[in-house]
Amino acid sequence: MDTAMCVSSWAFLPDKQEKQTYLVSEFQSEFFSFVYGASLNYGYIAAKVAADTTIWGYQEIRRRQCYWLDKKKLMERIIRTTNISLWQKHKDKLYQKGLWVDGVCCILGEKTAWIGLFGEASVVEIRKSGEERSMGTINEDGENSRKKLGADRYSIDIQIASFPFEQGDTFLFAIGKSASYSNELLHLLFQEKEINKEGDGVFFLKHI
Repeated sequence: MDTAMCVSSWAFLPDKQEKQTYLVSEFQSEFFSFVYGASLNYGYIAAKVAADTTIWGYQEIRRRQCYWLDKKKLMERIIRTTNISLWQKHKDKLYQKGLWVDGVCCILGEKTAWIGLFGEASVVEIRKSGEERSMGTINEDGENSRKKLGADRYSIDIQIASFPFEQGDTFLFAIGKSASYSNELLHLLFQEKEINKEGDGVFFLKHI
């Protein structure tokens, strides 16, 4: 089944974005990004630049066959392109203190998802079988914070991996301060769907 035709088969939560510094962007149910503007100033601008660039990056970079055939390479190029877009903004006097973000990008295939995390971000996958897998801040000791995207021109701190993703499977994402939430708390938030509280930074994606 063509993933691009499966709009009604993907459930995106939350439906409302309560904080402007948290943005969810999506392209034809093939690709989405979830970003948090972590800058001390102009967090919303940082989130908007990142969200727009990730979508543009997916639409344009995938046209080159060498990237389309290697989704991890495609993901890395999208994130690196977004990093440069953010970093260059510091040349503008208004944003000279920098624009940074935490976040996640996801490419959705028929039975596989490719996840890219940057800054403070976590993902937990719950499979229909009950099997679980996690990646990101949630697996770290909390002593070392990850470098925000946009904080450095060349050095970026990203994690990329592929996950099986089929009907009945669910992704739990958390960014910003919420990235350090425990596995148990993310499960609780999902079960109770308490995701509209200001500043949660939690997002759920379920294949239905």
